Amino acid sequence: GPPAPLTVTTTANVTDTNNNLTQVEFQLIKGGVVVQNQVFTTGTSPYTANFANVAKGSYTLRVIGTDALGATGVKERPLLVVDETENGALRINSGGPDYTTAGNVTF
Repeated sequence: GPPAPLTVTTTANVTDTNNNLTQVEFQLIKGGVVVQNQVFTTGTSPYTANFANVAKGSYTLRVIGTDALGATGVKERPLLVVDETENGALRINSGGPDYTTAGNVTF
């Protein structure tokens, strides 16, 4: 049968030059719509989010950092979940099974 949906684990370094970071949000976007998100209001960089039950397809991964003054930093990257198996696991952008990295957000 078709491969089961997978969990995408994504990590991002988010830093604010004033060290006033108050929120980090990860968004998984498909067709311009946020289909899953995770918000962190505590913790330290790097931040890691897990998106469960992700079906194959093309997505955008967005990370938004917000500081105490309301300033934001945004990083996006395309995310392709492909319907191929390697060692029994779906691969995402050849980055390894169930794994991608969002990158660095500094503002």
